[in-house]
Amino acid sequence: GRGDVNIVVTVDGKTTNTVTVNVAAVTPPPTLTSVNPTSARAGETVNLVFNGTSLSGAQIAFNPSAGLTLSNVMNSSPTLLTAVLSIDGTATTGARTVSVTTPYGTSNNLTFTVNAAQIPVLQWLRPDGADPGTSITLRISGTNLTKATGLEFTPPDGITVSNVNA
Repeated sequence: GRGDVNIVVTVDGKTTNTVTVNVAAVTPPPTLTSVNPTSARAGETVNLVFNGTSLSGAQIAFNPSAGLTLSNVMNSSPTLLTAVLSIDGTATTGARTVSVTTPYGTSNNLTFTVNAAQIPVLQWLRPDGADPGTSITLRISGTNLTKATGLEFTPPDGITVSNVNA
């Protein structure tokens, strides 16, 4: 508990005078109960939500931390912590531990997994040919093309690509 506590000592049947001592609340170390999401792909940026206890003022730590960048770390309550995690496209894949630290200690570890980046796959290209000296609009279908920034031809001789829109 916390607040004023009366203390008396009895020795050989004789009791001392009463001394009042104020007992302050002890802040426990933080604990983590969940992180959401628990994984993301290399090259992605995700919003992380941590639930737990005693999270006020917590600092987030990943181990290993290489290829990970945290920003916008915010506490909205002692039980909720949010952050934005950017994962470099070349980050090593696999499980990492994540914990939080406050002036009162370090939490338990949870697991966060960095998965391989999504590889774009081409399914078809229309038109599938053009005469030399012409400009055409290509339509491409496939998977994982959302963040496409370019189109590459092999061999590239005499072909210029512009205005790539995913």
